[in-house]
Amino acid sequence: MSVKTLNNRADLLRWYQYQALEASNVSTENPVTDNKTDWHKATEILGYKYLEPLIDQVSEGSNVKDAHKQGETTKPDESPDIEATSPSPSPSQDYYYLSHREVYEFGEPDPLPKAFKGYTELTKAELAPLEKGKPFNHQPISNPYRLSPFIEKNLRQQRGKKTDIARLIRLISQKKPLLSLPTKAKTLPVGRVTVLIDLCDRLTPFWVDSQQLCQIIQQKQGKFGQDIRILNENKVTGDYYTYDDFIKKQNNPKQWQTIPAQNAVFIIGDAGQLSAKDSDTRKQWLALLNRLKKRGIKPIIIAPIAPEQQCSLVQALSHQVLWYRHSCYRPEKRIFDKKNHQQKVTRIIAFLSLSPHIELELFRAIIEAVLGAETSGIEAAVFLHVDIQWGYETINVKLECRKYYQHQLKSETAEIQKQILTLIKRQHIGQFPAIWYETILDAEHIVNFPLDEIANIEKAKEFMKRLVLTGAKNRSHEGLNNYFIRHLGRSSQAQIKANKDISSAEYALALHQLGEPIPEEYDQSVVLKITSHIAEAQQWLVLQTGEDVYIYHEESYQTEKSKKGIRYGKILASFNTPYDSINIGRQQRPLDKDQPLLLSFSEQHKQPLKLDTGREKLTLSTLNKPSWATSLSQLQTKLIARLYFAGQTHEMILPVNENKTVRDSAINWECLDDDNPKEINSKQDINSSTVSFDDFGISTCLTVKGISQTFRWIEAGSFLMGSAETEKGRYDDETQHQVTLSQGFWLADTTITQAFWKAVMGENPSHFKAPQNPVEQVSWDDCQLFIKKLKEQFNQLDCRLPTEAQWEYACRAGTQTAFNFKGRLDLKKVNYSGIFGSSGYDDKALQRTAPVKSYPANAWGLYEMHGNVWEWCQDYYQHD
Repeated sequence: MSVKTLNNRADLLRWYQYQALEASNVSTENPVTDNKTDWHKATEILGYKYLEPLIDQVSEGSNVKDAHKQGETTKPDESPDIEATSPSPSPSQDYYYLSHREVYEFGEPDPLPKAFKGYTELTKAELAPLEKGKPFNHQPISNPYRLSPFIEKNLRQQRGKKTDIARLIRLISQKKPLLSLPTKAKTLPVGRVTVLIDLCDRLTPFWVDSQQLCQIIQQKQGKFGQDIRILNENKVTGDYYTYDDFIKKQNNPKQWQTIPAQNAVFIIGDAGQLSAKDSDTRKQWLALLNRLKKRGIKPIIIAPIAPEQQCSLVQALSHQVLWYRHSCYRPEKRIFDKKNHQQKVTRIIAFLSLSPHIELELFRAIIEAVLGAETSGIEAAVFLHVDIQWGYETINVKLECRKYYQHQLKSETAEIQKQILTLIKRQHIGQFPAIWYETILDAEHIVNFPLDEIANIEKAKEFMKRLVLTGAKNRSHEGLNNYFIRHLGRSSQAQIKANKDISSAEYALALHQLGEPIPEEYDQSVVLKITSHIAEAQQWLVLQTGEDVYIYHEESYQTEKSKKGIRYGKILASFNTPYDSINIGRQQRPLDKDQPLLLSFSEQHKQPLKLDTGREKLTLSTLNKPSWATSLSQLQTKLIARLYFAGQTHEMILPVNENKTVRDSAINWECLDDDNPKEINSKQDINSSTVSFDDFGISTCLTVKGISQTFRWIEAGSFLMGSAETEKGRYDDETQHQVTLSQGFWLADTTITQAFWKAVMGENPSHFKAPQNPVEQVSWDDCQLFIKKLKEQFNQLDCRLPTEAQWEYACRAGTQTAFNFKGRLDLKKVNYSGIFGSSGYDDKALQRTAPVKSYPANAWGLYEMHGNVWEWCQDYYQHD
C-alpha cells in the first residue's frame, strides 16, 4: 500500500484541530483551554483518553514552627505508610529533529567533485606507453650454453671399451714400452629417452624454461627415440599429453604407458618436493620413483628448488641436480638450517611490495639484482609463499600483508631501493602508463630517497585524476572500468585513504551499485556526484510520520495535502537538490517524485541519520522529550520545547549543534520568554512566571507583587528511603525501603521566605524577622491556607506540600549518606546548634534562622535541606 494512502488516528485528530476548531472560530494555539469539552469528545471518538497536564503540579517546601531556638531540623514522631514500590516511569519518547546542517562551499551544481575541478580528460596520445623501449624479455633460469653440455653428457651411455688412440700416440712419442694397448670406455648415444615435464600450477614460473630445456634435449637426441610427456598435476601416472600435441594445443590425451628399462629418464620439475610432505602429489612421485628403481632406472631430476627444499627419499631414488642461475649441475647436499633461506625469501617479498603488478620476467630480474649469485631456489619459495597471490602472468603481495613487508623495506638502503624501482620502471615502459604512476604513488611514503629522482609525483597524481575524468566521460569503456576494479582490489586501506578522492571516484565508476551501502573508506559525496545525474533542481521535504521518516517531493506533498485536507506528519527539514539520488548514511538511494522514500530509524538503532544531498549535509537525530516539557516541535533550524507552568506556556529552543549526541543529557535549552530570561525583574508588579537554565538544570520562577520564588524540576527516580541501622540519631521504628517516584515534580529551591509569604498572605508571623529569612511560626494548616491563596493568584497553578518521600528524595539528591554533602557536619555547611544530638549550643552557632541560600546547595540546586527550620510535608498526621 502506498504511504500516501495511510492515515492514522493522530492525523485525524490533527485534522479536527485545524479544520473543525478553525471553522468554529476557536483558537488553534490552545484548543484544549479554549474549547475543552469539544476536544475531550474528539479524543474519545478517536479512541484516545485525555489526561490533564501533570507538568504544572508544584510541591512547595513550607515551614513549621521553630520548636527549638537552635533551629535543628527534626523528624516527626511517626512516619506514614508509604508504598515500597510504585509504577515504573513510562517509556521515554523519541522525537526526531534536524540537529546539524552544513552547506557545501561550491555554489552551482557541478558534475565533478571539488578535487577534480580544473582537470581535463586524457588524450589518446597520453594514454599511450610512457616512452619508447622494450620491457624485460624472458630471462632463462640459467645460461643454455652451460646447460647444454650437461644434457649432452647424460644422453650417452657406456657400452664396452675401445682403444684410446690419443693415449697410444702419447706413449709412443715418449718412447715408453707398450705392455698392452691403452683403452677407454666406449660411449654411445642412448637408444631412447623419456622426458617427464611437470607443468603444474606450483611451477608456473618455470613453464617457459621447461619448454626450452625440452628443445635442447630434442636438439641433442634428435626427433627419433624420444618420449616427452606433459604430466597431469593431480595424478602423476594418469593421462598425459605428448609434447607435440601440447605445443599445438591439441587435446589428445594418452593413457599412461610403462617406461622401458633401457630408456634414459629425465624429470623436469620438483618431483613433488614443493608440495606438502604428506600430500598425494608427494606420495605419487615417490611411488613412481620406486617403480623405476625396481626396473633398474635411476632418473635424472632437474629441479628448480633450493637445497633446503630437497627430500631425502627423492635424492636416494634419483640423480637430482638443482636448477638455478649459477648451478654446477651436480648433486648438492640437503641443508637443514632454513633460517638464512627464509630471510632471503622475506627480503625479496619486501621488494615485490613496491609494486602491485609484478610480471614473471620482472620477478626474476629483481631476484638477480638483490641476491646476485645467491639465488638458489628462492624463486620457487617466493612464488609459493603464503603471502603471495599469483596469476598466469603476474604475482603480487597480498593486500593484507603488504604493510608488514613495506615496513621491512624501509630498512633497505636507498641505492638498492632506487635500483629496484628503476627495474620496475623499465618493465612498465611499454605498458599502460597508469601502472607505473600507481606504483610510484604507492611508493611515495616507503622509499628512503627523494622519489622525484626517478619519477614525477605531481604528474602521477594529475594523471590519475584525469584518468578518472576520462572514465566518467566514457562510462561504458570496459578497459578503464576493469582497470579501476583491479586498482582498487590491490590498494590497501592506507593507499585508499592517501588518495581518497581518486579511489572514491574509481569506486563510483566501476563497483558502486545504487542502493548498496558505500564502504566507509570512500567519500560518499564524491560517489554521489560521480554517479548521480544532474537535472533541474527540485524541492524535497523530510517528514516524520509515526515512528518513520520519509522524503517527499514538495509538489507531490502539497497536491496530496490539498486533495485530502490532511497533513502527513511533521516537517523536519526541506532541501533543494538537482541530483536524482541522495546518500542516506553510507547508502545511495534514488529520489522519486511519485513515491516517498522511507528512512527507517529502527534500522539505525536510534543513531543520528546523515543525509548528503550533493549540496548540503543534514543530520537527523532523536531526542528524549524532557520530562518537564509538554511538547516538542521543529522550527526551521531549531527544536522547540514547550513548558506549561502556572497558566503560561514557556518556549525553549535547542539550537542546531553538530557536537550534540542523540541522548545528550547536558543539552542546554535556551529560553524564549524575553530578551534576557535568566534575569528576574524584581520591580515586576504583576503576577507572572519565568523559566531559565543554570548549572543545576531547569528552573521556573513565580513572581507575586515583585517578590519571586524559584522552583526546581526534580526528575522521577528511585531511592532508598529511611536511615541505615548504623546511622547516628535514627529512630528505632525506621525501616529502609526502596521507593520509586514515577513522575517528576517541581520543588521550591528554598523554604518560603518571609517576603514571599507576606506578598501572598499580607502579613509576616515570623519571630526572626528579615525579608530573606525563612518564614517560621506557621502551622500545617497555615501552609494550606497559603497554598490556597497562591492558587487564587495563579488560577491554573496546581500546587501542594511535598510528600515525605518527595522531600527525602529531593534532600538526598542521589546520595545515600546521612547528609547530602561530603565530609563531616559543619557550621559552614548547615545552620544548627553546632553540637549534633544535644540541646546545648556551640559558641560559633548562629542560634537563629539565616537568610535562604546562605549555605551551599545540594547536587540538585536545593538550599538548606538540612538545618535552619523544620519543614512541613503534605502527609497528614492524626494526633490524639
